[in-house]
Amino acid sequence: MATIKTIGFHFPFKYKLALTITAVVIGVLAGTFFVLQRRIEAKAIRGIKIDLQSTRQIVADLIEERNVRLQELARAVSGGELMRTILTDARLDRLTCDDIVLNEILPSYPQLSVLGAADSRGLIRANNPLKPDIAAVLASNDQLKSSFNGSIAHGFMRVGRNYHQIIALPLMIGPNEFREMLGVVFVGMPWTATDLAKLRRLSGADIALLSDNAIVSSAGPAFDAMPTGNAPTALSRPVLDTISSTVPQMHAIAGERFLFLKIGIQAETGIPAFAIARSLDAQLGFVQEIRRVMLEFAGVGIVLGVLVSFFIAMEIAKPVQTLTAAARHVAKDNFGVRVVVSGKDEFAELGDAFNQMIAGLHERDMIRTAFGRYVDHEVARRLLERPEMQLLGGQKRDVVIFMADIRGFSRLSEQLTPEQTVQLLNRYFAHIIDIIKDKEGVVVDFVGDGILALFDPLERDMAAMASSAVSCAFEMHHRLHHVNEEMIAEGLPPIAIGIGLNAGPAIVGNIGSRERAKFGIVGAEVNLTQRIQGEAKPGEVVVSAPLYDRIKNRVRVHRTFICELKGFRQPRTLHAVGPPDGDSPHLSMGRNDPSAA
Repeated sequence: MATIKTIGFHFPFKYKLALTITAVVIGVLAGTFFVLQRRIEAKAIRGIKIDLQSTRQIVADLIEERNVRLQELARAVSGGELMRTILTDARLDRLTCDDIVLNEILPSYPQLSVLGAADSRGLIRANNPLKPDIAAVLASNDQLKSSFNGSIAHGFMRVGRNYHQIIALPLMIGPNEFREMLGVVFVGMPWTATDLAKLRRLSGADIALLSDNAIVSSAGPAFDAMPTGNAPTALSRPVLDTISSTVPQMHAIAGERFLFLKIGIQAETGIPAFAIARSLDAQLGFVQEIRRVMLEFAGVGIVLGVLVSFFIAMEIAKPVQTLTAAARHVAKDNFGVRVVVSGKDEFAELGDAFNQMIAGLHERDMIRTAFGRYVDHEVARRLLERPEMQLLGGQKRDVVIFMADIRGFSRLSEQLTPEQTVQLLNRYFAHIIDIIKDKEGVVVDFVGDGILALFDPLERDMAAMASSAVSCAFEMHHRLHHVNEEMIAEGLPPIAIGIGLNAGPAIVGNIGSRERAKFGIVGAEVNLTQRIQGEAKPGEVVVSAPLYDRIKNRVRVHRTFICELKGFRQPRTLHAVGPPDGDSPHLSMGRNDPSAA
């Protein structure tokens, strides 16, 4: 018995283990940084979302503040004599009224960009030279048009690249219970890039004024990087369409990440939409410093990890190499090898278990070798994988039982020497067993000159196995003709066989004791098959009625007879069958009869 004590040096394993531990160290450091960065980013995003909501409120407050300021200016303008004259003096034409607004009233209110008036019928009486004029605004702004009902209205109008915030103030005269409308005064202030820059200073957020999801004016790098007009933009109109007014969305501009939010305060009043943005990367600048420090720690950790892992790899490699060398011997079917692993740790236990495994493999190999002499290797593998093969006892199931016997063997053996008898049987069985293997049968037992075989369905159905068993019987008769020719040439007498087949339930499994057992089948159907075989004439294949029902479309019946079989009360119907094409190469009735030779 060989004992392996030498330990070889395997370069890859140690370094693979070292690299694995190093990778784990790197992975832990990278994972830690990733988790920290994700948490820092999540916290920064939450803060930016709060800031963006605050910016939304700042914009709304500024719009409302301007509304209040415009109402004050509108009342001041309405209280002047010139505006009342424009609305009440029908002798003044439109050109004169426009001139009064432009040269007499507007210079006193330089903060206004829009100044106009309409009488109670909605006819425009005056308008400073700003296009589109008030008439065009009224045609498209129902909010401003509602001022003719006597209530203050506000809205927006766009001229070129600027928006103008407008207040429409009804001018009423008379006592409260008999008030009469003279007309409506319109005043407006522009929204310019300067105003957006002011908002940016107040909120800290980049901001853009939108019209139909196109940028009109902006302040801040999130929007300044995008040319306006017809030039292509980094944040295109389709992207602007997707920006939510409730949930901030992230987009990269010139390599920098920004969170964007849209502000639509009162769309029904004509107030334009705003887009606001905050830079996420600017908020996370300190993360770069954290990354640098962690990389330094990672370098130190990698060096230590390599050293420690190499030491551990050396300790683990020794018993692994020993087991590997033993496994190579076992792979070559050298089951006499044993391993010696010093120590009392898990590797020593593994060595003992490995030795036990080798012993088990040796025993199993012996079983397979013996079993494989009588069964096709693939069939043997599938049989050994079945649970009932592992335990004493078995399982009752439907199988096909095959039995063949040499006719007149006792008379033949009297004429032959013992050596010739054994030679005859060995030549006969060598051919017969090969046929059974080829047809996926299992040789269960030899009874003198007889042979008992089993065709177990395994993964196939009974009809297929029944067909395979009958085909095996036909092939035996065909092959026996050539066997007889060989034996005659060697001075041995020819032989003839009778074959019986049956299908039914039988107990299949290990039969015997724990010390001595064999794979076999038992049951009444086995005894019945033996009796059926006894009814077969030389060269005949006789099958029972249950088996015939499964193969009747695949055979030709030569004779059908009813007979009483020893040990069975009821008479049985039996069929002597052959191949469906009659005198086929698989069977010629009577050819294996010694008298025919």
